Amino acid sequence: MVGSLDSAPEDVLLEVFLRCSVLDILSLKQTCRVLHAHGSNDYLWHRIVPTIRIPLEIPADVDTGSLSGAELQKIVIKAIRLEHNWRKPTSRITRVTPVLQGTSGVPIDEMRLLPGARWLVTAQRNRLLGRLSTTISLWCLEDVNAIYRSARIEITGTYRDFATISHPDCSWVSLAIGMCIGNHEEIQVYRFPMLDRHDFTHVLPLLVRSIPRPRDLPGVIHEVSIHGDIVATSFVVADDAVNHHHQLLLINHTTGAQRLVDPKFVERFTNFSVRLAHGQIILVGILNQSFAMRIYDLPETIFPGKSPSPESQGEGLGPIAFGFNVTPIPGLSFPDFAISDSINIPPVGRCSRFSMVAFDVRGSRAGGGHLVHFCTENMNGDGQPPSQPRVIEPRKFTVPGSTSIEVVKIGTRGHRAVWLEHDWELQKFRLMKLSAPVGHGKPSVGVLLPPDPELPFSPRECQSLAFDEVTGRVCLGLYTGDLYILDFV
Repeated sequence: MVGSLDSAPEDVLLEVFLRCSVLDILSLKQTCRVLHAHGSNDYLWHRIVPTIRIPLEIPADVDTGSLSGAELQKIVIKAIRLEHNWRKPTSRITRVTPVLQGTSGVPIDEMRLLPGARWLVTAQRNRLLGRLSTTISLWCLEDVNAIYRSARIEITGTYRDFATISHPDCSWVSLAIGMCIGNHEEIQVYRFPMLDRHDFTHVLPLLVRSIPRPRDLPGVIHEVSIHGDIVATSFVVADDAVNHHHQLLLINHTTGAQRLVDPKFVERFTNFSVRLAHGQIILVGILNQSFAMRIYDLPETIFPGKSPSPESQGEGLGPIAFGFNVTPIPGLSFPDFAISDSINIPPVGRCSRFSMVAFDVRGSRAGGGHLVHFCTENMNGDGQPPSQPRVIEPRKFTVPGSTSIEVVKIGTRGHRAVWLEHDWELQKFRLMKLSAPVGHGKPSVGVLLPPDPELPFSPRECQSLAFDEVTGRVCLGLYTGDLYILDFV
């Protein structure tokens, strides 16, 4: 049988391979030299990769056509191994890497992994040191055997929220941070160098711009987002003890141009989050027990040399590009929800995809979680944008009742997520994982770290999380100030 197959014409062999699964192709390659050569063909792997339904570690700015078959095969094998491990009832940790120096024993309050999970940004409030300041550090995780800090800065005041984005050539990271300094607030933008191993004390991040909160703007900083030259900051305004609304301040940190969004166009979301993409602002959250998304074009006045159009001048935002409400789910409320830290944005084009997960675990023996995936990319391959975003209907998964969800991290594709779960009855903490098939299908939930793992720490000590769904890397910041990197492939 093998002899007849390896003597078949090349075009026939190609058709055979294209009808095989990736695992079958890898098996066929091991049978003889002829099939190994055909199974390694660049053209074959360029055809296979677009059909693979699990996240691949290929940066958004890399054309798969520029990669060889051998490179693509290596990437695909790694992705399959991670998928197999992640779907197990108990995933095997392949490597635990401690970063036990450089944090001064101060808890890491929040972390962000940059796409690719090779760089990590951490934020620490220095109250334990008796200082009203915030330390921001940029860590290089490229080689986990030699993790180092590329840059560090201590900023006066306490941070409210921060956001990061890396330059396309990976030479620096832009950081936008909302700071509370005494009785006033500022939005500050820094540039952190992404350097080879150096003594971080010799490298100072650059303050690009500091923008005080407008005096007539009520509320406090709630969330910060950055993309390119634009920073979006949301402010939460309490109308009374129960009701509140949001306002948005848009800033071009290069020119200093500002635009305050009329709050009537920021609907009364129960929960609310904001993200930026190419020339667009994305509002997402819970609205009238629905999952809601609004995508607006940014007002032209935020860009240099532009004058406001009559439409955007009245609304405070540009024309709406997309708006979507997922059908309400009667009887459920969603006090806790999270969306992905970043949005999958192609080098050219608009917002591509992002995901959110929401939980209802209050007062019931069996709680519920819902996964929603928004996608505005064209799936037909004709190069034209869709007339409406594709939204995968909420997929429900079960979580224990009488628990609280402490920290949630979800990938942009919604394929994987992690969260810290606190069981109030047993007073135990677990790190949970979610795995969802691409498209439709029920998500599965499992335990990533049990309450008492065979590790130098337990989930109870976890203060913050960072997660990258493509590489499966999980970063945990502990109350002790220790930092651990967990890899699953």
